[in-house]
Amino acid sequence: MNQLTRRALFYACGAVLTSAAVTGSAHATAAAGGCLLCREARRLQQPGALGMVANPDGGTRIYTSCGDAQTDRYLGLALKRLAETFRVAPGFAFFDDERGSNAFATNRTLLDDGQHTVLMGKRLFAEQMRQDNDLGTTVIAICAHEFGHIYQMTYGEHARLAEMDATVRPLELHADFLAGYYLNLRHNDHADLNLPAVGQAFYNMGDTDYNAPAHHGTPQERIRAISAGYAFGHDQAGDIDSASRAATALVRQML
Repeated sequence: MNQLTRRALFYACGAVLTSAAVTGSAHATAAAGGCLLCREARRLQQPGALGMVANPDGGTRIYTSCGDAQTDRYLGLALKRLAETFRVAPGFAFFDDERGSNAFATNRTLLDDGQHTVLMGKRLFAEQMRQDNDLGTTVIAICAHEFGHIYQMTYGEHARLAEMDATVRPLELHADFLAGYYLNLRHNDHADLNLPAVGQAFYNMGDTDYNAPAHHGTPQERIRAISAGYAFGHDQAGDIDSASRAATALVRQML
């Protein structure tokens, strides 16, 4: 086990991310206080967010709203914080993911208010928001993963990572690391983040289709990457660029 992974396992919250997947438990007792998205909005105390202007493209039907105006506003404020941390400004919208819960980032600019686009499946969003005691934590982690891909596209990391393997695994594990890094930053303000739920979700997103171009990494690899990112955020005072360099170093070790 390398040093980065050991740190992830020994720090309390990093260990919680890992143990959730090992035990199969997605739930933990969370402190009262309401949804993380709501509390983020109350803490920021400012209007404005990334826009959600629909612009159907190539048969992909996208939506301006998750269906609840207040949740839209809270999510928009959380996305604004993500954009500031990752130093990117993508558009954001929802799309129909009836064929399978999903979220993705694209280098295409489908909206008028940002470069590149993050699309969150309506089904995925609803599933995660229904989780007991999740407090919106997993939605934030998934958004952070997708913003990690936008960072890759914006700052030239995408091409370098894509050259490392015939699958998308380097890109996905790098984004997992950045999601973990972001979660640690948020944990400073929200000590009750439901990290076991995030660990379970990322474990479940792993796969064993090793030779498929769309192979994202095994369940164990995805937990290792997000836990290592969380530990890096705990250990270092670095910005997103230093987190990206550490993520690339870890990906090289894992290949």
